[in-house]
Amino acid sequence: MVGTDIPQFRFRLIHPTRRIQIKVVEATRPDHIICTVYYGDLQYMVRNMGSDPSIAYPFSWAGKYYLKGDPLLFRDLKDGQYHVKIFFLKPFGAPTVSSPDQVAWMSPQFTIKRPTIG
Repeated sequence: MVGTDIPQFRFRLIHPTRRIQIKVVEATRPDHIICTVYYGDLQYMVRNMGSDPSIAYPFSWAGKYYLKGDPLLFRDLKDGQYHVKIFFLKPFGAPTVSSPDQVAWMSPQFTIKRPTIG
């Protein structure tokens, strides 16, 4: 990942949602969450189901994660192969940490490989 060569995820919502979580998992262990890179409790994120498929919510991620929720303490995720899982809270769902009222989508596999300096 160099310059603007970073993964971007675009998603469309059929229903409004009150919570979106974006988590990173290893490609070899897709049920093992490495880190959360976005956690949004929202009033409501509106749906965007128009006839234009280019209308979507974009999310770019530069391979960094925050330590203990502090935006000043961040680290680069090590080089490797990963997926991103995006969790959406269903309409009228209970917003608990491990709610069964969530729907998840997993991205295609991507590779983080930063250039060697030196």
